[in-house]
Amino acid sequence: MLRSAQIVPVSRAGSDSLRASADGRPCRRVEELRMLAGEVMGLGEVSASTVPKMCLTSPPANGGTLGTRMFIPRRVHASIGVLAAVTVGTAVATPGSVVHTGHSGTIRLEHPSGFSDVVIDLDAGRSAVVSTARPLVEGRVHPRRNTEGAITHG
Repeated sequence: MLRSAQIVPVSRAGSDSLRASADGRPCRRVEELRMLAGEVMGLGEVSASTVPKMCLTSPPANGGTLGTRMFIPRRVHASIGVLAAVTVGTAVATPGSVVHTGHSGTIRLEHPSGFSDVVIDLDAGRSAVVSTARPLVEGRVHPRRNTEGAITHG
């Protein structure tokens, strides 16, 4: 039975061809599966909706735990959303799931723009997203001052 976060494993060639495909065939096939999943899950006709979310998985290419390609809903997402990362990470840690790897704790999910780390503790029923802050801009501001030396706006 399909669930709201159905995970579909694909081969390494499948994920590479998905990224490189110019004709859109993989995206169209994923959309067909999304429409079917919507019906099976009782969501009705979902062509104008963003659910159900679709994720294709593959073996990792860069030392992570699992390769992912999320769709939002009809194109490959540049990374992976927080809820999707926790959902896929939970599936990785859950025995019997199609993407179970035996990993638990910190799970590194590869995506087109890098990776996302999630921490999954099935025994405690907890999950966390590992996030790091980095400076985006560094610079110096030269505010305008009036004749009295006070900073002015505009």
